[in-house]
Amino acid sequence: MSRPASETPQSLRPNNRYLYAKIAHLGLGSRSLDFGCGNGALVAAARAAGFEAYGAETFYDGHRSEDADLARSWGCDGETLREIKDGRLGFSDNFFDIVVHNQVFEHVENLSQAVEEIYRVLKPHGVMIGIFPTLGVVREPHLSLPCVHWFRPSPARDRWARAMRNLGFGFDFWGEGDAWFERAFPFLDERVSFRTRREIASILSTNFSLRWIEPEWLGFRVPRCKWMLSLPLGRTAARAFARVAAGVVIEARSRKIGAPNTPSPQAAMPAFQSEVPIRNQDEPCAKSASLGQNRAR
Repeated sequence: MSRPASETPQSLRPNNRYLYAKIAHLGLGSRSLDFGCGNGALVAAARAAGFEAYGAETFYDGHRSEDADLARSWGCDGETLREIKDGRLGFSDNFFDIVVHNQVFEHVENLSQAVEEIYRVLKPHGVMIGIFPTLGVVREPHLSLPCVHWFRPSPARDRWARAMRNLGFGFDFWGEGDAWFERAFPFLDERVSFRTRREIASILSTNFSLRWIEPEWLGFRVPRCKWMLSLPLGRTAARAFARVAAGVVIEARSRKIGAPNTPSPQAAMPAFQSEVPIRNQDEPCAKSASLGQNRAR
């Protein structure tokens, strides 16, 4: 399997299209953060449509500088996309209406700290939408090998992984022969921390009320099968399939209490639209004046 093509603001992948729709659902007056934004494609697409969107990323301590270069090529400067340093987000308290993240939580070693930071920058009753694999997925998504993440580093894992590679599994961009394992396993061991859904819920539930929304996400990803969700046990089956095949999708609403009569980000929200058109991005990260003009439309 070859490396997927780089994501761009004009061609968001399905997960980011789903998160874009969630941002658009709150309206142009909202402020959003893409936590672990990668190359900033989602941020650039949202800002081009008039949303006040920001990103935060570690850029793997300089090991993925190409992401930062791509973000700058789309006009996203250091004010729009801010580096996460020592686990801290460079934004003030109560700044965002919504925080989204796609395939990020499994890369966060200190998840409790990250959740506290997201809670800090969210407004009272703000919402976090996350899509990420758990220990329960069958295929390890970074190596594309079945079940390899269920093993501790050991000769047994090596034998299993080599058998799966011989059967044709695994992304080819990690290399060939022994070089594949020499590159892929350090990434898996040093950069990925899978957790169970129960562990994740325990960390989140202190500051957030949780709703698992895998059926809604699956209906967005596979619209031709959306009708199946209305069948008896359809949503239960969709949730179970999603968790085994891809991971979990969670809506976490902040338990933070705001000032009296402060409207929540959900106030006056329209019904969620699964498909929101993405505008052409001539100037993806234009700020201030263009944002004000878009809000006035």
